Formats: sequence, C-alpha cells, structure tokens
Amino acid sequence: MSNVENDLAIKPEDTGATEILQPIEEKAKLYGFGGWLYLVALGFLLTFGSSLIYLIDTILPIYQNGLLSELHEENWKYSLVIIYETVINIFFVIFPVF
Repeated sequence: MSNVENDLAIKPEDTGATEILQPIEEKAKLYGFGGWLYLVALGFLLTFGSSLIYLIDTILPIYQNGLLSELHEENWKYSLVIIYETVINIFFVIFPVF
C-alpha cells in the first residue's frame, strides 16, 4: 500500500516555510467566575437580602403577635397562605447560601 498523505494536513513545502511550527498550547485553567455570572451572583444576593428583610419585617410579627391564630379562626385559608409564604421565603434565604 502506498503512503498517502492527508489532503488537510499542512505540508511545509506547500506553505513555503522551512521549519515546522509547534502547536500553540491553550491554557484551560478555569477559576472563579466572571462575565454574565456576576449578574447571577448579584441576583442571588438581592434575593437573599430581600427575602430576609421580608421575613424579619413582615412575617415574623405575624407569628409574634398571635395574628396567625386570629387569621386561622376567621378563615383557615389565610393561615395556610402565611405558612406557605414563610416556607418559600425561608427557601429563598437558604438557597442562595448554597
């Protein structure tokens, strides 16, 4: 079988170069974050802060003042909504930390 060279291979005699160039080494070090990930990080920080402030300023007084039991006596659906909001906002405070 004859020695057939690849048509796509660069031949030094075709380019006029007298020496063969070594391939450029690419640095594939990934570290930190940058670019669009700054916006994601900013979103996590804003979510964490706003949910924490909402829990402290709005939800916590409902539990401390006994308003939740009054809402439950009036209509149990109100207390269910308050508990649901509490769980979701606690998730929004814990999730960005991870």
